[in-house]
Amino acid sequence: MSLETSSYEVEIEGKIIHGSLIELSNAVLAFIWEGPNPRLGTTTITLPDRTSSQVIGERDVITSKIIGERLAVKYDKLALVSTNLTKDFQLDQQLFALLDKLTSDKDE
Repeated sequence: MSLETSSYEVEIEGKIIHGSLIELSNAVLAFIWEGPNPRLGTTTITLPDRTSSQVIGERDVITSKIIGERLAVKYDKLALVSTNLTKDFQLDQQLFALLDKLTSDKDE
């Protein structure tokens, strides 16, 4: 078995936000970053019961937890989420559209 990823990008307030998702048998890993190069950022772990813990970082904790909660519930698995966004980034509906694109295979 090999790892398969889904990757998409959206433009939010003139900034390109990238997302990549990897599904394992017991977990889903998501990486969200701004700019051309993938970067590890604030990382959280969320269980399917929506319990979450901050692993590293502090700038995007709320964003990471919100994304983690959505993924953990949708996949019924542990969700590890890393977000690396600029300080002034505001949560936007387009970020949720990015998540929907990343998880579209799950709906089929």
